[in-house]
Amino acid sequence: MKGIKFIFFCLIQQLVNSEEVENTNSNNETVAQAQNLNGFNSCEVKYLNQTEKGDNYYTSTVWYKNRVNHIWNFGARNNVSNNQVIPQKVYFPEYLNNTIAGDPILSFLPCDFGSYSDVWTVWKLYINSSFPLNHYTSVASVEEDDDDFIYENPPVENGTYAYAPIAKFNSEIIDDDPKKGLKAEKFKYSTAWYKGQRVRFFDFGAAKNFNIIPIYYVYTKNGSTAGDPIVNQIPGDLGFSPIYLPTNMTVADKFANGNDFKNFADGLSYTKVPGKSAMFGPVSFTDTNNRPSGTNLSNFEETLLPVPNGSKSNFQSFSLFVLIAVLAFY
Repeated sequence: MKGIKFIFFCLIQQLVNSEEVENTNSNNETVAQAQNLNGFNSCEVKYLNQTEKGDNYYTSTVWYKNRVNHIWNFGARNNVSNNQVIPQKVYFPEYLNNTIAGDPILSFLPCDFGSYSDVWTVWKLYINSSFPLNHYTSVASVEEDDDDFIYENPPVENGTYAYAPIAKFNSEIIDDDPKKGLKAEKFKYSTAWYKGQRVRFFDFGAAKNFNIIPIYYVYTKNGSTAGDPIVNQIPGDLGFSPIYLPTNMTVADKFANGNDFKNFADGLSYTKVPGKSAMFGPVSFTDTNNRPSGTNLSNFEETLLPVPNGSKSNFQSFSLFVLIAVLAFY
């Protein structure tokens, strides 16, 4: 009887540990048990370290045709060319039977100014079905692999683009506006690979348009702020894109700390200086009380390909339950 119990105990341990490469914290977020980040620069470590404090992304107010709107600002970190953001190439591993073979694989982090982008162009990476999930964890491992199947089924750009800003671990997007009586909402993020290490990204789904539209930041001549920023497009407008080019607009000192400029037309006669990098700023709220698709990440157009993130299969969970039940019987 002891022998049978021992066998069952070993089987249970194998099932429990078969994919248990990460633990979960109090927020049910996966965190690595240990990391070796030697060889990564200080900027990369900020995005790879899974135990450090992350960033909170709160909504901020912008004006649109004299009405209040809210956006999340992920920062001006996107390279611009011909009035568009340049997407970064990201591999999406997939088995030949069209099932997911692992998490997306990135080339760049926000540290890589001039190459990084919050917009991804999706490349399908076809994986041999005999390989386990997440066989490839870096661009180098893909591009240096000489397996025959990669030559027979090379990566293919499938014409899909996505809004997917990288964030530090333990970061949160928070939609919180007490003035509008809105309840704070927190959104989770997904996992990708960068040089063999896990990174996090917020999945805002398919990107149909990544043209750049201006956002005016209003300052007086002495450098004081003169109200909240101004935009000229929101979701539903023709050609809308959640990618903005921060542009400084200079007004007279008498407008300091006011909100006299609430419409693009208000700034026609003032000097403007556009920035060199674009920011991703999805809209969370318009003052019509119409919560656009950006309110909840699950409601964005269409999320990226689902990724396994090392979770156990239903079969594994069921098998574990059966083994525990049998062991209890004995």
